[in-house]
Amino acid sequence: MTTLPGRLLTLEALQDLGLSPSTVTRAVRRGDLLRIRQGVYATPSWWRDLGAEGRLRQMHAALALRAASAPVFGHSSAALLHGLDLLHRPAAPHVVSPPGHGSRNNRTCVHHWAELPPEHVVRVGGLLATSVPRTVLDCASTLPLREAVVTADHALRRGTERAELLALLERRAGAPGCRRARRMLDLADGRSESPGETLTRLVLLRARLPRPELQVRIRTPRGLYRGDFGWRAQRLLLEFDGDTEYYDHGPTDRVLVQERRREKDLANAGWRILRTDWATVVHRPDDLVALVRRELAARDRRIIE
Repeated sequence: MTTLPGRLLTLEALQDLGLSPSTVTRAVRRGDLLRIRQGVYATPSWWRDLGAEGRLRQMHAALALRAASAPVFGHSSAALLHGLDLLHRPAAPHVVSPPGHGSRNNRTCVHHWAELPPEHVVRVGGLLATSVPRTVLDCASTLPLREAVVTADHALRRGTERAELLALLERRAGAPGCRRARRMLDLADGRSESPGETLTRLVLLRARLPRPELQVRIRTPRGLYRGDFGWRAQRLLLEFDGDTEYYDHGPTDRVLVQERRREKDLANAGWRILRTDWATVVHRPDDLVALVRRELAARDRRIIE
């Protein structure tokens, strides 16, 4: 078979390359071609090398290739295209259409009907999507609260203004999901630097523990350090340990040596460090709450004594 380029290929593009429809059908049966959606194909090697997120982005592009008019991706699809944090990637593309337009939902696409002013639509990587502020508010109407807060935190961290989100929410008063969006914004905080930190913060808030300082800065004789969550009066730190701390910022052995030195310096300054992780925050949040509550009480007793 003709060597094919590494990109999405419509049936028409394949025919231009000399492949008849029957040849394409046989290539799919042999595994030489992958059918991404009706009328859109890709080579297996290119598709495999994209990775999970890249494949999902290309599934959105494939939908746009075959649509009669350019779709506007929204909700978690728009969050994906904007590069916003999501706890779960969308299983199928989400498309927003004005009332009375668009198709019915099916297993390859989820449709949302809502007013779509031109200023709410932007182009991202060649595809149309709702703007970041509109996307954040829309996610509040379709995602579980904590997942929506993860996305909102990331948007705030990247520079979206809370005032802009609140103003948009006021202009959309009465639209579906407004109450959920307001609750999400009440909880959102751009100082959380990862989805894990967001979920940890929500666990602490739900338990009504004393509110920690986020990204707390601590000066020691050996230098300035920063912690994810801190209670200054009790000199207690809580750190969320995600894999990125050990794999994205340098060789593992060097990072571990730096972390041991950091812990020693903080301990010498009178600070106690607690740690949590994905498994605890997601599956055993009560264990985390009990640990923090116990340590806060113990540190309080030390202050009194």
